[in-house]
Amino acid sequence: MAADHDEYDEYEDEGNSPLLPPQLRDPIRILRRQKGWIILCLLLGWLATAGATVVFPLKYQAHATILLTAKSIPDEFVPTTVIANILEEFDAILGRVFSREKLSKLIGETGLYEHEQETQSMADLVIRLRSSLSVEPAERTSRSGRDTPHSMAFDVTMVGDDPEIVAKVVNATVADLINENLEYRSQQARITTEFMKREFESADEALRMHQRELAQFRAANRGALPEEQAGVISKLERLEDQKGNAILLISEFQAGLERIDARPLALSEDESLEALRARLQNARAIYTDDHPNVTSLQRQVAMREELEGGGISIGGHAINEERAELSKGIELEQMRLDQIDATVIELEALLARTPVIAEEYSSLQQTEIILQENYVEYLRKLKNAELALSLEHSQQGAQLTRLDSALPPTSPVLPRWMVGAAGFVASIGFALFFGIVRELLQPVIIDEQHLEDSISIPCLGSINEFA
Repeated sequence: MAADHDEYDEYEDEGNSPLLPPQLRDPIRILRRQKGWIILCLLLGWLATAGATVVFPLKYQAHATILLTAKSIPDEFVPTTVIANILEEFDAILGRVFSREKLSKLIGETGLYEHEQETQSMADLVIRLRSSLSVEPAERTSRSGRDTPHSMAFDVTMVGDDPEIVAKVVNATVADLINENLEYRSQQARITTEFMKREFESADEALRMHQRELAQFRAANRGALPEEQAGVISKLERLEDQKGNAILLISEFQAGLERIDARPLALSEDESLEALRARLQNARAIYTDDHPNVTSLQRQVAMREELEGGGISIGGHAINEERAELSKGIELEQMRLDQIDATVIELEALLARTPVIAEEYSSLQQTEIILQENYVEYLRKLKNAELALSLEHSQQGAQLTRLDSALPPTSPVLPRWMVGAAGFVASIGFALFFGIVRELLQPVIIDEQHLEDSISIPCLGSINEFA
């Protein structure tokens, strides 16, 4: 017992923690005492490892890389109608590709989960596919700026049981992403173009209706428009001149009638032939040959010439004709004067209405300017949308391209030898752990100190351990 006590002191002096239970302070003796159970646990663990290694399902990972690049043509030449952030656009495309409808179709086309389809619902299989299929940014993503990426690479990976099917699913997913990108951008550009076309047609129709309304307003207020005021005033001035001329002619015609009334049936000799010819010349300078004054003077000159040439007197019939001509001239000039007065009244009424009409006309013109600006703006936007649609159709917008296709993997993600090695190490650890637990559950007395601690009775002596 003294030797055991000395051995215990040496063990404690070597730095082993005195806080450990006494039966764990000597690992060698633990192995001796529990070697049967430890060996049994090792054997059982290695057998379980061998079985697990044989039946362990191997998982294969297929990998493909796609590149998302921004549009080729700068916005100052062809503004895009699709959201500018290509990352937001890519998220929208991922949402479409990873929808239940798309993934269900993918499962059916690739033969994925062929056996599970008989026992599991398609919704569960879609959830399972989403968990095993991932699209993550690659490390070689390039950027043109700190905020907006010019191009980004993405890794499309999937883990599954069949390497051929896994690669097929990854390649099909890449194809769906590329096709969906084209369809998405074309759809966005097409929706924008159709919207802008409707807005342009609405603006065009509104402008045409307003132009018709403005034309009707101009026709209904002809002469009272602000830009026609100068013309109306000038016309009034001309009418005043014509009115004065008409009044003057009426006076002359009346004077002629008075002269006829003042002379006998024979032609009066108060006025010489030269004087009549001078008056006729002056009248022709002022009036046309069809004017009553001119025709009257012509007749007087003709009668005077006939009188002086043949000595024949003119009777009452010629005087009556002259009187009728002068009366007719007075009547025509009076009618002309009345017409001038009516026109003057009408024009003055238009001038009186001009301020009210000018205000309404200005409002209509301002509305036309706004409608024309809207028309031009929507026309410009429609042309830009059509250019953007043509850009997407020619595949010059943001594109998804395949960098690397997925190939059937030749080695599993976790090889069987790694499973066996892990099971081998775990078996050793479990066997040791089982031995330690058994040692703690069934303790033994290892020395006199342990005995004194266990029974609280002083030890009187000890003997050496027998070999």
